[in-house]
Amino acid sequence: MDGLSEAVYWHLYTYPTLAIAQAARSRNGVAVQSHGKFWVFTVADQQWKPANGERVAVIGPLHLERGARYTARYMESILPPEMRGGAGHTHSGPEAFYVLSGAQCLETPDGTTVTNAGESVIMHTAHPMTLSGVGAENRRAVFIVLHDSAQPWITRGGTWTPPGRCPR
Repeated sequence: MDGLSEAVYWHLYTYPTLAIAQAARSRNGVAVQSHGKFWVFTVADQQWKPANGERVAVIGPLHLERGARYTARYMESILPPEMRGGAGHTHSGPEAFYVLSGAQCLETPDGTTVTNAGESVIMHTAHPMTLSGVGAENRRAVFIVLHDSAQPWITRGGTWTPPGRCPR
């Protein structure tokens, strides 16, 4: 990704069809089908807006290192409430989640963060974490890892061992 400032935002918009989403995407955007919807995910400055589409969320800032090149890895996931995070992991860039249904718990050396449907959470570069499903229903989410293109997007393990503080 080129032409981005040191602090960027992840813009999430939905569209009625994939063709309309593809026509609406910009240079730093991608059209996808995920969790039964057609989305355009765009990484841009905070004020960026598409010509059309339904705004779901603007998440940020995601802090980037000056001079580094980044690759956006977009994913979707479903976690059952009983799914517990294992060994910790880190990313070579910031990660952001947008929870569509259910709830998740991110555990880090600093504590836990529970994120519910309609909410987002950001994890900073190289911050150890583990993820668990919590609550009574499956957690469905979309997320992005903006990783340093010269490094792996994920590193599993490390010296931190999660103590298991997420609610059951």
